[in-house]
Amino acid sequence: MAAVEAGITDRALIIGSNVIEQVVALAAAGCRSVLSLRAGASCPRGEPVDILWLAGTDDALDILAAASRSGTAPRVVVIEMSAAEAERTLRPLTRQLRAMGFVRVISHRTNSGIAVVAARPSWLRQIH
Repeated sequence: MAAVEAGITDRALIIGSNVIEQVVALAAAGCRSVLSLRAGASCPRGEPVDILWLAGTDDALDILAAASRSGTAPRVVVIEMSAAEAERTLRPLTRQLRAMGFVRVISHRTNSGIAVVAARPSWLRQIH
């Protein structure tokens, strides 16, 4: 949560299964606008999102591609995955995030695997 730096005006979208922990953490951090969707759901079109959090989804690369095409790139992306999934998708995921303008990409070990946190620089946040 500390790496996300959620604020009161941020709009967060969480896609995944069993995401109550993430919803509560964002609300506790002061984020007033949190929307959660089940795994397999697509990003709402045209909805601006500051924080995109993907938890245990099999299609993180596809969701990121759709977010990129929508023209409303988030300032922070968090992707939680199992260690096995990270082994096969971490490299292509990092490349895709960097191509979208996320220059700070950090992975953290969690109890259930890996969490990748990617942020865009402040000057690039104004450019979609």
